[in-house]
Amino acid sequence: MIKSNDVTIRTTTIEVQAIRIGERQMTLAVYRQIPKRSAFDDGILFGDVWGRVNCYWGDCSEDHLHIVWSWPYEEDEPRLFRDCVWPYPFRSPLSDVEQEVRRSRNPDLWASYGQGYRTILDTPQLFIAV
Repeated sequence: MIKSNDVTIRTTTIEVQAIRIGERQMTLAVYRQIPKRSAFDDGILFGDVWGRVNCYWGDCSEDHLHIVWSWPYEEDEPRLFRDCVWPYPFRSPLSDVEQEVRRSRNPDLWASYGQGYRTILDTPQLFIAV
């Protein structure tokens, strides 16, 4: 049993990072208009990952991450993209046996992809307006 003498309320501060366009926070409708482009090439993460966006729509499930990233090597200005990233280098869920077979066939791909995926996990969650 919880006694009221044991309960306290603590005030804390959190940091929320939001994607903004000018003075306005990005909305889901605008986010969905960002061109979709893979952030990986041959298992290697390229470009600059800005962060993860926690939004799922339609038949989209929570077995992957949505990210916002930019390709900084454009002639004029960096371009902004979005991508869906899975915890493995293939876009469909694999059984443990299938993962092990594919990993044994191309261990370098799995290693570089895993490193890129961990980099993405370390990026902040970005908030958009709904």
